[in-house]
Amino acid sequence: MHQTETDFPNRLSNRKKIVFLTLILVFPIAIAFVGAELLLRHQEYMQIIPLVRHNLHGSGSYRLKPNLRCTRVVNGHKIRIRTNQHGMHWHPIGELPSPDRYRVAFVGDSFTFGCWADDFRSGFVGVFDSILKSKGYDALNFGVGGYGLGDIELIVNEEVLKFCPSFVVLMFFNGNDFRDTYLGINKYKLVDGTLHWNQEIIEAKLPVQARPPERVNKTPRSEVGLKTWLKTHSAFARRAFKLKEEMAIRLQSRKNPVQDQPVSPRIPNLTIGESFTSYTYWSQVPYPPVAITARDVSLATLERIHASVKQIGARLIIVSIPYRAQVYVANPVGINYNISLPQKFVATFARDRDIPYLDLLPILRKHVTSDRPNPYVPGDPHFNDVGHRLVGYCLATWFLEEHK
Repeated sequence: MHQTETDFPNRLSNRKKIVFLTLILVFPIAIAFVGAELLLRHQEYMQIIPLVRHNLHGSGSYRLKPNLRCTRVVNGHKIRIRTNQHGMHWHPIGELPSPDRYRVAFVGDSFTFGCWADDFRSGFVGVFDSILKSKGYDALNFGVGGYGLGDIELIVNEEVLKFCPSFVVLMFFNGNDFRDTYLGINKYKLVDGTLHWNQEIIEAKLPVQARPPERVNKTPRSEVGLKTWLKTHSAFARRAFKLKEEMAIRLQSRKNPVQDQPVSPRIPNLTIGESFTSYTYWSQVPYPPVAITARDVSLATLERIHASVKQIGARLIIVSIPYRAQVYVANPVGINYNISLPQKFVATFARDRDIPYLDLLPILRKHVTSDRPNPYVPGDPHFNDVGHRLVGYCLATWFLEEHK
């Protein structure tokens, strides 16, 4: 059957109908996606807390802003942040201690700061303080998010020691303290009170194979990996991946319906990240050359911190905080990893210098193997209030046992 000339307008009309119908379907979806992307980006922007300012001593690094008052909702949970007159996430204090009391100064990164506890009193430093207050000890919190040991060394010498502490508790985070120390005190650029990676530092200090994929200049999307590329460029994708992680956690929690905080899923083996910024990078065996250098720089910095604290007659204490995967991995040793790293290097450093040392990994691993509430914020590396209470209580109990 052959087509006549009169059939052509009908064929054209059908094609137009298909195009028109496609536009009707696709256009609203596109508009909805753009609207959702803009809304989620706005929500992310509203979650940004301009906490920090440049170090007024002019020696590098940064400090918390003093007298800050703000409230944010993180994962549906209201977080209250209050800094005192000295720029500490803590209640107001004077520089000089009472003559009949001992001060315990805590230094560290965002874990020590108290992410994401309800407020500074609910963080593990606050829990520690509440337990030891009646024993004649006063805790001070000098924790600042993003700090490495180089930043800690500065704040110890410029701020902490003038408060006359009897003890300085250095909270070492296994996931990134070697990294942050090696990258140095200028690893971040400050923009409107927030921290952003300094690309020049990354390019100068890291070989290409160790850089985070999204930080390699002009890296094609196919080489970065679609998931990483999407999470870097789309708020919608970031929310979708986060919801997926939370759903996986909630599915695991069905066996514990009584608990109001679901447990995180156990993982059989540790997957070592190739990027220098990956937490698991620091548990690999053997260490690549740049990791060995970072370790040595970090231990040398610890040595200087120890000397500064010792010089004023105070005592340094070191406590290591595991990263989340160390806590949940079923097999502690694999073909190319050992979860005793990197804290084993710090433990050896402390032992050789008679520095009191506590490893929180066994405590947290024991906690998550029981039917107890999850100590972490879903989809986040930080403790929730459950985790902060556990760590604060264990710290206080261990400290009193060490100094009875």
